Amino acid sequence: MDIYSTEEQQVQAIKDWWKKNGTSVIGGSVLGLAAVFGWRYFGEYQIEQKEAASDAFQQVVSQLATNNEELTPLANFVAANQGDKNYSVFASLLLAKELVVKEDYAQAQTQLNLALEGAPEELKGMIYTRLARVQAQLAEFDNALASLDKVTEPALVATVELIKGDIYLQQGEQALARQAYQAAVAAGAAEQDPSVNLKLNDLTEVEAANG
Repeated sequence: MDIYSTEEQQVQAIKDWWKKNGTSVIGGSVLGLAAVFGWRYFGEYQIEQKEAASDAFQQVVSQLATNNEELTPLANFVAANQGDKNYSVFASLLLAKELVVKEDYAQAQTQLNLALEGAPEELKGMIYTRLARVQAQLAEFDNALASLDKVTEPALVATVELIKGDIYLQQGEQALARQAYQAAVAAGAAEQDPSVNLKLNDLTEVEAANG
């Protein structure tokens, strides 16, 4: 199961959210501290911290692009920036993706749960879909379905139903898988992943043969 092959729209949503909200999120999170320590001092401190986090994040991303076999710098960044609910979220998501490539699904699940702790509501649905796929790889099917139940965004209906279909198919629940794939197609999943039509056709043929 290719966990990230159908998430172009979700990645774009992350970029759009960050462009729209990144500055305001950072500013809002320090408002109380600024009032306590003084705008001038804390303003300078905030800029320094933001620039330091940005530089560090860019550095580990560049290192990863050069050598995606070495995940230690990225893992260290995640551990060192848990108080930062912006860069740490995206670092955890990036690390989870690389761990999935290495088929280290248990550690990927840990990173996705860390991302959920600091993620804004706008991103949680997308993260839950990734988490569900990872949990399915670990054969934690009940947990995977529970994660999908937490996704409420209408734009993710097709993705949710597609993942449900894959989960039911892994469990041997062909009737439920067929229903989920039908719902996925109705919601436009074929535009994300054309293979859903093949999966649905295969199940339809099996049902007809068992008729």
